[in-house]
Amino acid sequence: MAIKPKDIYKSRKKSHTAAKVTVLAIFLVIALVITAFFVVRSWAVYDSETGTATIVWPWTPE
Repeated sequence: MAIKPKDIYKSRKKSHTAAKVTVLAIFLVIALVITAFFVVRSWAVYDSETGTATIVWPWTPE
């Protein structure tokens, strides 16, 4: 009796969805941090005397 392909085939390999979700989450966090860096940098005010930087939020009174 010959072996049929259907007797050998065990099914498709399971995709690694947990790994894909983890990589996507890390990518999104990195993208968010980079975006926040450039946005907050535009609100930074440097003191000419001491050279320190402070962040002046647009919604706070001066």
